[in-house]
Amino acid sequence: MFDTIVVIILAMPLYGVLIWSYFYSQESLLWGKRWMYKEEPQIADGAIRYIKVVIFHQYYRIDASFHYFNTNSI
Repeated sequence: MFDTIVVIILAMPLYGVLIWSYFYSQESLLWGKRWMYKEEPQIADGAIRYIKVVIFHQYYRIDASFHYFNTNSI
């Protein structure tokens, strides 16, 4: 029971970043790199779609790994 609570607490910031990155893909791509550009860079639609697919895939990959380790613990 304690392990489950710890995993949920540790996973919440990760899920929060993934959800923010999914809905604000352009902002997350430029996070920490905005200072490099004088003007607002244009990000291609294909790059935004790619980021959304990767984030969606990572969300389920992390969820499956948490589920696997939670059910197979001693």
